[in-house]
Amino acid sequence: MLCNVFAGYVCRSVKKIVSLDDHVALVCAGLKADARVLINKARIECQSYRLTVEDPVTVEYITRYIAGLQQKYTQSGGVRPFGLSTLIVGFDPHLGVPALYQTDPSGAFSAWKANATGRNSNSMREFLEKNFKETSGQETVKLAIRALLEVSYFLLSRFTFECICYKLPEHAWSSLALNLCFEAALTGA
Repeated sequence: MLCNVFAGYVCRSVKKIVSLDDHVALVCAGLKADARVLINKARIECQSYRLTVEDPVTVEYITRYIAGLQQKYTQSGGVRPFGLSTLIVGFDPHLGVPALYQTDPSGAFSAWKANATGRNSNSMREFLEKNFKETSGQETVKLAIRALLEVSYFLLSRFTFECICYKLPEHAWSSLALNLCFEAALTGA
């Protein structure tokens, strides 16, 4: 089982982790109204690409599209820039290779092995830089939980964390709320 994991807190009415296509998901931090607009445009582009090319969209293509849209809004008169940062994750539809990209409000994007966005993202990024190893499955989930514990331990009583995994054999995203005992998950119990 190969998993890519992203963690963010879940609000009851606003989803911060959304699916753009069968194999691509987006995590956002920032203004939620801007996120809804960007997500809808990205979903339409995924569908248009599939209808036009008759192949699923690649993660790099949809990242370039989102970054281009964000950059266009920084230069256009009469509109303000999108106030959000995104992480786009997915698998290459032909090779099954995982990909992770980050975009910022200016339209710049970059590829990553592991990353975080939102509150305390710098601290979490530092933790991931020190502790990241090429893993999959349960080890990836444990690394994400350890990063959350390290950086956001005081928040655990106030928020439920959401984790999404993409399982290659089933080719589907599975989402679960992580309001379990984090200490047990770390020790493997």
